[in-house]
Amino acid sequence: MKVRQIAALCFLEAEEIPEWFLAIKTELGSEFDPLTDWLEEYYVSGKNGRKPMFPPNLWSVFDQNVLGIPRTQNYAESFHRYIHTVIGRPHIGVFHLLIELQKNTKTTNAEIEKIERGNPPPKKKPKFVIKEKNIDLILIKKKRIQQTWLFKSNCWKYILLVCKCIKL
Repeated sequence: MKVRQIAALCFLEAEEIPEWFLAIKTELGSEFDPLTDWLEEYYVSGKNGRKPMFPPNLWSVFDQNVLGIPRTQNYAESFHRYIHTVIGRPHIGVFHLLIELQKNTKTTNAEIEKIERGNPPPKKKPKFVIKEKNIDLILIKKKRIQQTWLFKSNCWKYILLVCKCIKL
């Protein structure tokens, strides 16, 4: 369970991640040093005075959650899969691609008009709705935890709560 706490770091603010990574690293002990050293070098604080290749502000999703912005690229991946399915072959000409994109634009505009008329957007799968609600509740609890003077000890509860709610 303790290794899973590393994945929960992405739900913290980017500025908090290095401090809590070190705390988790200490809790894990030397058994996980190869993993934690690699993560620290490339994702958390860098090595030998160099910045990490992927600093926490690139992979922290805290701000996306607060602002309601999607945390993943699923929409782009879905569109890519849709286009690949519609076109049906790997190498096509530019004109064929443009025709397919024009068809897609008409479909998309029709969907936008439905939503503007008040029709609800397509429903999300229940398991994703539950996950989103859990993440929202976690953010609310984090704000309450930060307001207490015992923030450091309660932050462990927050990280464990994230692991439990998103089933890490």
